[in-house]
Amino acid sequence: MSALATYRIGALILSRFDSSRLPGKALKRLNDKPLIQWPIDTLKKMAGVIPIITTTDRTVDDPIQHFADTQDINCFRGNTYDIAKRIIDCCQEYQLDYFLRINGDSPFVNQNLIHDAVKLLKNQEYDFITNLIERTYPYGLSCELIKVKTFKENYPKYSEDQKEHITNFYYKNLKEFNFTALAKLDKDFSDIDWAVDTPEDLERLNAYLKKTNIKDIGNAELSILINDYEKIMRT
Repeated sequence: MSALATYRIGALILSRFDSSRLPGKALKRLNDKPLIQWPIDTLKKMAGVIPIITTTDRTVDDPIQHFADTQDINCFRGNTYDIAKRIIDCCQEYQLDYFLRINGDSPFVNQNLIHDAVKLLKNQEYDFITNLIERTYPYGLSCELIKVKTFKENYPKYSEDQKEHITNFYYKNLKEFNFTALAKLDKDFSDIDWAVDTPEDLERLNAYLKKTNIKDIGNAELSILINDYEKIMRT
């Protein structure tokens, strides 16, 4: 039996509308669709993974809720600054066993990377699976799969900073967890930036998408995608 059949796994897409460097970036257009639509479209193709936009309960984030409603996408709203509490409440509402932490400003979420993480649960019930212990993947291409029960049990130990940056507690206390790291890439590509934090980031990725011939970014082999990006953007 596959891990997706054994566990209920949610992909929690963390998003807020009032970015200081790029206000309203969740709905800014990247190529032909809103930024937040990119990870959603990739995740919706993955059978057994439940995409859930996870935003705050402030009125400023109402446009994200409206977008989710019009697109028939799950949306959970909760605590603004205690993101860990928001996630715990979301996992409880959707009765999740594991969750993937997905940043809404990271459009190039990769199906193959997520499948690699989920497959590891077939033989062992890990607390934490990640590709970030030693960075080799492009910035904005993270994969963190977290056991909900362990996350809830450790929540009382989180500092205020760790409640906002929800996996920092794991990296600082790795020996306390049953964790594993995804395979590193053959080379260090962490200098490549695929996250959208600024207008310049949006402009750069738009420029790439206008030139690439790769049709399905989220399902592309990483080596092919990285080579294609470097060829287009560094020539």
